[in-house]
Amino acid sequence: MEVLPTSSFDPGPNGGADLPEPIFNVIRECYRALRARSFDALASRMTKVIESAGPGTDRGVIVAARLCRGLANLNDGALQEAARDLDTAEGGLGALPGDPKHQLELLLLRGQMVASAGQQRLDEASAYLDRAAALAPDQAAQLGQELAAASGTAQTTTPPPPSPRPPRPRPPEPARPRPPTPPCRPPRARSADR
Repeated sequence: MEVLPTSSFDPGPNGGADLPEPIFNVIRECYRALRARSFDALASRMTKVIESAGPGTDRGVIVAARLCRGLANLNDGALQEAARDLDTAEGGLGALPGDPKHQLELLLLRGQMVASAGQQRLDEASAYLDRAAALAPDQAAQLGQELAAASGTAQTTTPPPPSPRPPRPRPPEPARPRPPTPPCRPPRARSADR
């Protein structure tokens, strides 16, 4: 089960003016790579961002990079690594200012829900579902479907795969007898006196 942004990154009504440029760049790169499904490259790039952070680096950059790396790892199936990064990112969400924080928090909670469900920690996954649904009530049904799919309890609506045997050909129907055709009569001669 992949967790991807449901839309392009929206920096908010003020165009991200309250979001420092380094954070904005990490988030924008993250969204692009997730939507392109470039998970390996994204995880590697975010590791470089985290490792190159110095004492003067805005904490929001590290939080955004951990969130992105966690989602990349999750989508690649590395559930424990993903959970570790996502939990660390959650602890620093307060470092992200403004409107983007809401959509990043929803993406984070979706990631935590799927990672927990994938590890069969269903009570924890359900708690993340509740928090995500509270943030985005209009997406509650979709979030529930994501949880069901991630935990393996989703009911499939796709038809079952076709049988390995091809269908038996129907035997040909017996030919029906044609009704007899009447014998041909020669055309009548016309009389000239009429």
